[in-house]
Amino acid sequence: MSLPPCALVLTGGVVKGAFHTGVLKCMAENEVIPTAIVGASAGALNGGMCAKLIAEDRFTPYWIDRMCGQLWLQQASLQKLWANGEVTDNSLRSLLGDNRPNIFMLRNLLDWISPGRLRELLKLRFTSVFSDKHFREQLEQTIKAPPKIQREVHFAASVTSLTGTVETYANQSLIAHGGYISFHLHPNLEHDQIDALYDRMRTVMRASSSFPGMFPPVPLMHKGKVDWFTDGGLTKNAPFGRAVKLDPNVRTIFLVSCMPITQPTSGRIDNITTIVDQIYKIILNKDLANDFRKIQQINERIEKLHRLMERDSSGVFLDNAFNQALIDVAGFKSLQEFVNKRTVEIVIIEPTMDLDGDPFAGLYRPDRGQLIERYIQQGYETAQISIQEYLARHRPAPVMLEGVDD
Repeated sequence: MSLPPCALVLTGGVVKGAFHTGVLKCMAENEVIPTAIVGASAGALNGGMCAKLIAEDRFTPYWIDRMCGQLWLQQASLQKLWANGEVTDNSLRSLLGDNRPNIFMLRNLLDWISPGRLRELLKLRFTSVFSDKHFREQLEQTIKAPPKIQREVHFAASVTSLTGTVETYANQSLIAHGGYISFHLHPNLEHDQIDALYDRMRTVMRASSSFPGMFPPVPLMHKGKVDWFTDGGLTKNAPFGRAVKLDPNVRTIFLVSCMPITQPTSGRIDNITTIVDQIYKIILNKDLANDFRKIQQINERIEKLHRLMERDSSGVFLDNAFNQALIDVAGFKSLQEFVNKRTVEIVIIEPTMDLDGDPFAGLYRPDRGQLIERYIQQGYETAQISIQEYLARHRPAPVMLEGVDD
């Protein structure tokens, strides 16, 4: 069955991003293959792995389990992040030295603390708790450049610039901190181009997933200067518009969130953990309604223009002054640009209720393996409903043959 081009948007959610893995498995199982992928934070991590599999024509449940599932299950733990970290970078891990967690950790820590070291610790002269060495090494093993790209796919990750860039709106210069870094994977790329592209992709995925305070900001050459980037979900967590810009032929956007976004948060807010959890959700979801509204407004504008514009006897839009005036008012550059525009359907895939635990629970809880497996299973089960409804809407109607008996 031939499906219209679709895009995939994956929002942030720290370790709850494992929910995305179940959704990806469901899409692969039903052969719903996006042509454009945009991710923020944990969504950039999953989106980059998804783009790699599509580019190599390996977008199957087996490979999603092997890449995405195993990364969350086997590598996303506080113990591994701490034990495999650098001791020479600017993290708290390096300040404390090579003290690996064990049952004698408290005694060792008390022996380690001296008035001089305590003063250094209280100065907070570190940029993160953890080094990102383990994270970096896992990306190097997972996002390896193939010798050849088999299938075209677009990928973009949102990033947050700590220094900001100057952007001009209506002749007014303003500082912007959120943005995207995009990649176009296609079969015409040469081997050295693929190597360079995948190397930059790994760095951008790491930057977009660098939760402030937990991982250090990532330096990256961008727009002619070295900038420092951190968690993309802080500024661009629901990049609908970017997905359409990556591939203008997209007709459906699957927005996948590992936190409920169409319903209020349930449960009590009565301690520091639940308050921090709620503030994080507010930050991640702050632009969702506005971005969704923008897409709907564009859809309505296109539909109204289709009704108002003059056509010839065959139904083709006339290139006359009346139509051009409508195009100008609607904000399109030309008649051809408008003709190429189509309304975009948005399919939201989200948990029916809050996933168990806080966003970091999959890093530290004793049952973290079972918890992450539940996240993946919940993603798969939730996606099944939306994907089957989507396929039903786009499945060709059965052809009735005259004169053939049942």
